[in-house]
Formats: sequence, C-alpha cells, structure tokens
Amino acid sequence: MSAGQLRQRITILSSSKEPDGTGADVTTWSAIADTPVISARVEIKQSSPEFNGDKVEYKTNYEITIRYRSDIEERQRIEFNGRQLKIVGIDEPERRDYLKISCQHLDG
Repeated sequence: MSAGQLRQRITILSSSKEPDGTGADVTTWSAIADTPVISARVEIKQSSPEFNGDKVEYKTNYEITIRYRSDIEERQRIEFNGRQLKIVGIDEPERRDYLKISCQHLDG
C-alpha cells in the first residue's frame, strides 16, 4: 500500500475515568498525546439495520488501515468524521508495515 492511499484523517482515543461531582466516575475519551491525527484509509465494509423495539439502529463496520504503530489497543476508540468507532480487532501483518483495524459504529 502506498502512502497516497492513506487519504483520510483519524484520531486514536484513550479512555480515562473522572469524577462527575456526585461521587460517580464518568468515562471520557481523549486523543493519545504523541500523534493526535493519523493518516488512514477508511473503508465501510458493511452497514446493516438492527431492530431495538420500535427503533431501528444501523450498525456499520469499518476497516481502517494505518502505518504500523505499537501503541494501538482494542480498548481504544477511533474518531473519524466526528464519529467514535469501537475497535473490535487489530490485524498485524508479519512485516509490520501497516495495521488493519476492524471497527464498529452504531447509528441511532
């Protein structure tokens, strides 16, 4: 894959817990500090409706390709075009040139 194919921009988010003032913790998501914006190739792999009572939600699966990084984990999220995507899998090829990240977004 050439660098020219990495045309979109994503942000890798990590979670932290902060008190909300009532004694409970709230999870917040913020960009990882070293490189907040990463070049990527983002592809929609599947979008399908899910029925939740009388509400229809669309689950969209993405495959995101980035240059290899050792600091990407499944507990993180990816922000793309204002949407937070849950990382559900990371494929590390043998050569460690790129990562393929499987993500999911649920549109309500």
